[in-house]
Amino acid sequence: MLLGNGSDELIQLLAMALNKPGATLLSVEPSFVMYKMIATFVGMRYASVPLKEDFSLDLPSTLAAIRREQPALVFLAYPNNPTGNLFSAQDVIQIIEASPGLVVVDEAYYAFAGDSFIPRLAHYPNLLVMRTFSKLGMAG
Repeated sequence: MLLGNGSDELIQLLAMALNKPGATLLSVEPSFVMYKMIATFVGMRYASVPLKEDFSLDLPSTLAAIRREQPALVFLAYPNNPTGNLFSAQDVIQIIEASPGLVVVDEAYYAFAGDSFIPRLAHYPNLLVMRTFSKLGMAG
């Protein structure tokens, strides 16, 4: 367990810890803007995969980007921010299994999701789940 001063700090700590020459942070677009901003801030390459028109994951394109980019770090907001949709858990599992680096499932809005990846932590050594107290009225 790692505690931080908000999820932005945890995103930054992970990006700094995994950054090295040529390292890539991958996410989907649109998603939480801080993934791209922090990758840029720490000097990591940023790669994104556009969501489909209905804001669902484009799984074939995402898996192709993972093969091509070999990301050190993948961020998936679950449910997604700002679209509010919950990606298919099976699609997320395929992304976790295909990723050579860490996959962070950002559950900042888990209270509205009805699903969580916390029970799957023991099955995937490259999976991290991130949560925040801010959406529960306990920010600061």
